[in-house]
Amino acid sequence: MISSANEGKVLHHAETILIQEEGFSVIPYYDTEGYPTIGYGQKLSNIRYYPLSDLRVTEEVAREQMNLVISSIYKTMDNNMHYKTEWRNLNNDRKAVIVSMIYQMGYVGVMKFEKMWAAIKHNKFKSAYVEMIDSLWFKQTPGRAERMGDIMLSGEVGKPYYAIFSVKPDGSVTEL
Repeated sequence: MISSANEGKVLHHAETILIQEEGFSVIPYYDTEGYPTIGYGQKLSNIRYYPLSDLRVTEEVAREQMNLVISSIYKTMDNNMHYKTEWRNLNNDRKAVIVSMIYQMGYVGVMKFEKMWAAIKHNKFKSAYVEMIDSLWFKQTPGRAERMGDIMLSGEVGKPYYAIFSVKPDGSVTEL
């Protein structure tokens, strides 16, 4: 079983990634695929272009919701029988990439990256990167997919994220 200290590091890195990648919106909006979304990329409906509501969310509530979701994703992956070896082969930063991918695309979507998972199983992170870039996900969100791929390749979240901004212990974000 993974220690809670490692879990905390993964969740912190995933939160840092998602704050930047998702951005925050107090009001509903349509994401790049047309789904109504609010807060830090929380989908409100599985129906594209479903009418936007008057719903509002505070940043504090949105962050709590995001953290509940990423914690659940972590636990799901830590108990995943199909890709258990692959998950355990990842360092904390690479696990944060998988968590953030699942946050964006859903569990089923990320499980379809079979060649990426095969590469991870054999610690072939360059091949995993190539599979991430050779995807519909990359075509839809190229900048994000490339940044996630860079972390998978390097094994370090710091390069594309912590160099841009810093998340303080109180949760506030400061651009550097």
